[in-house]
Order: sequence, then C-alpha cells, then structure tokens
Amino acid sequence: PHNVLASARGGGGGGAGADGAGEGEGGGSGGGSGGGTAGDDMEHEGQFRAILEAFALSFRSCDLAVFRNNLAALQLLDERCRLYSKRLFREELRFHFLLLFFDVMLAKTHQLLHDDICAAVYGMAAADFDGYFRRFLPHFLDNCSELAPDQKAEVGQGVQADTDLPTFMRSLQQFIGDIAYFRGRNEALSSVGNVVFG
Repeated sequence: PHNVLASARGGGGGGAGADGAGEGEGGGSGGGSGGGTAGDDMEHEGQFRAILEAFALSFRSCDLAVFRNNLAALQLLDERCRLYSKRLFREELRFHFLLLFFDVMLAKTHQLLHDDICAAVYGMAAADFDGYFRRFLPHFLDNCSELAPDQKAEVGQGVQADTDLPTFMRSLQQFIGDIAYFRGRNEALSSVGNVVFG
C-alpha cells in the first residue's frame, strides 16, 4: 500500500483524542495516547479518504484471500503510520470499518480470519476506548433490529469495558456470541409461528 502510506505520512503522527464529533464519537478520551492536533491533518486527504473507502468496500467480498490481504494491509498502515489514531479515520471512517467487521463476525463467513478481525477491532478501539465502549457498542446494539429490547439490555449488561487485550478479546467474542444466540433463537421461534416482537 505504498500510495496509502505516502498519503498517511503527509501530516505526521497524530494523537488519539478526537477533535470533533464525526460519526457520533468525537470527544473520546483515547486509549492512552495524546490528543489530536492540527499536525494530525494529512496531505491529500480527499485521495486518502477515497482509498480507505475502497478498502471498506473490499471487506464486503466473500473472497477470503482478498479479505485477508486487505486486512493485513490495513493493519500494516496502522503499524507504520498510526492510521487508527489519525483524525480523518477516527472521526469519519472508524465507525464504518467497525460496523463492517462486526457484521462479518456475526455472519460467520470468514471464520478462518476471526482472530485477525478481532485484532483489527482492538486496534481501532484502542485509538479511543471511551468512544468504542460508550458510543459504538450501544449504537451497534441499538440497531440490532432482530433482538427484542430486553435481549439488547441483557447483551449490553454483559459488556466489560476492559482495555487489556486478552480481556477485550473475550468480551468481544461474548458480545458477538450473545447477539448471534438471540438472533438464532428469535429466528427459530418465528419459523414456528411464535411472535417474538410486540
């Protein structure tokens, strides 16, 4: 991803604290990194946004090799350029990528890459843990239309806002597993004619 790396490096390293309220998650405290600054702005921002949006589209592919390669490229960008801490990514793109990865995990279409996807989710969450736990997860859960309100509440109560990697991974897998369980149960009940939602 040479061109992407060049664009990302244009503005230097930025901190993880959000400057604004893009995607409904601004103002987060970050995952231990410094606050964003004007130096976080990147050269060729429009081009960089377009490239990342193309990345996002590629993650809708059922081709496991394409998905794996692009996920590795995304992680490499973060390692070299602190992509997930960039203002543009935090404020405009992070929610979108997280939603894609959560949908993929729930669909179980890329089980061989489950650990890699979880690692990417952790990296994006770490750029602003507060925004992840207090904004993204409630937003995602609220939009799980297949779940009843009491089921959403039960899933939400099980979320642990732990930021160490092993506990975060266990909590993430529990969150996805609980949603999948309730979805499956509701579908089964619906198929035999029972009414789940009022």
